[in-house]
Amino acid sequence: MNTTASRSRPRRLLMALLLALAGLPAAAQPQTAPPEAEDPGRTVPPLRLSVSAVYQRWMQDEQRLRAVSIPVTAEMRLRPSLGLRLGISRAAAEGSGFEPVEGVTDLHLGLDYLIRFERARLVFDLGVDVPTGTSRLSEAAYATAFQLGLSQYDFRVPHFGRGLAVAPGVALVAALSDAVAITLGAAYRYHGAFDPVSDLPDAYDWGNEMRFTVGGAWQVGRTLRLTADGTLTRYDADAIGDVTVYEAGQRITAQAQIRKTLPRHDLQIGLRYRTVGTGRALAPGGLQPEPAPARAGLFGAAAQYGVRLGPALRATLAVDGTRYEPDALFDRITVYGIRLAPALTPAPRLTIPVHARYAFGDLDGLEAGLGLVAIL
Repeated sequence: MNTTASRSRPRRLLMALLLALAGLPAAAQPQTAPPEAEDPGRTVPPLRLSVSAVYQRWMQDEQRLRAVSIPVTAEMRLRPSLGLRLGISRAAAEGSGFEPVEGVTDLHLGLDYLIRFERARLVFDLGVDVPTGTSRLSEAAYATAFQLGLSQYDFRVPHFGRGLAVAPGVALVAALSDAVAITLGAAYRYHGAFDPVSDLPDAYDWGNEMRFTVGGAWQVGRTLRLTADGTLTRYDADAIGDVTVYEAGQRITAQAQIRKTLPRHDLQIGLRYRTVGTGRALAPGGLQPEPAPARAGLFGAAAQYGVRLGPALRATLAVDGTRYEPDALFDRITVYGIRLAPALTPAPRLTIPVHARYAFGDLDGLEAGLGLVAIL
C-alpha cells in the first residue's frame, strides 16, 4: 500500500471542497481553479496578477444593452497559511433608451488565514470593500447602472460604488475518510450607508447579510469527484435614513458538480438552483409583497469539456442553460449559451485566456474577452 498517496488523497479532497464553496457562476458554468490555488498551504509564487477586458451585449425585442468591463485582481501568499487579495474594476455601459454611464467599483481587500490539521482545514476570511467606487449618479445614469446588476444579464461588473462593506467568515472542512469530506461555513456582511443617486433625501443603507453553508465532496477512484453544497442567506431590511424601503427576506442556493479528470482531458457537469422569497417594498399603503429584483430564482445546468492541445495551448467548450423565475422586472425566461475558451501559455508563469460566448433563447447575448494572468 502506498501510504504517501493515501495521506495526500484527503488533503486534495479537502482543498477541492474549499474551492467548491466559491460556487458556480450564475449560469451554473463549471470553472477550473488555477493549480496555485489547489492548496493554500503549499509554497506558491508570491503574487498572481490577473487583468482582462470583456465586452458583453444583450438584446430583447428592440432593447439593447452593452457594457465593457476591465476587472483587475491580485492574489498574494504572504505566508503558506496567509493570503491577501485585492480587486477593482472599471466598466462603461450604454444601450437603447439608456443614458451612458461609466465608473469604477469599490476597492476590495481580502485576507484569509488557513489552519491545517491532520484531517481538517479551518479557514478564517475577512473581506473589506473600501468605498472608492463611483456613486451619486443622476437618476438617468443610475437607471442604466441598475440594469448591470440584474442576474438575467450576468454582467461581469454588476455595480459601481456601494459604500463600505466588511465581511468576516469562517469555514471548517473535515475528511471523514480518504474519499469523503464535509464542510460547514458561516459569514456575515455589514453594509454601510452610501449615496447611489445624487438627489436622495438621505443615504441608502443596504441591509446586512448572514450566510450559512453546508457541503460535501466524494472522491470516486482516482479520476472522478462529486461535490455539492447548499447556502442559506438572510437579508436585513434596506432603509433610506430611518425609513424601511425594502425587506428582501432570504435566499436558498444549492449546487452540485461532477468532474472527471484525465491526463489531457477533463469533463465537468454542474447544476444550480436558487430560490428567493418574496420581499416587501415600500408603497403608498406601506410595505407590500414584491418579487425581489436583481435576485431572481433560477435553475441552471452546464457541461464543460477541456482538452490540452499542446504544451502551451488548452481549450474548453461549455454549454449551459438557465431558467429564471419571474421577478419585479422580468417574466419567466430561459437563456441558453455556448462558450469557447482557448488559453495560451507562452511562458511557464504567463497565461493568455480568450473566450467567446453566444447566448440565445428569450434573451440574445454576445460576450468576448481577452485576459492576462501572470505569476510574479
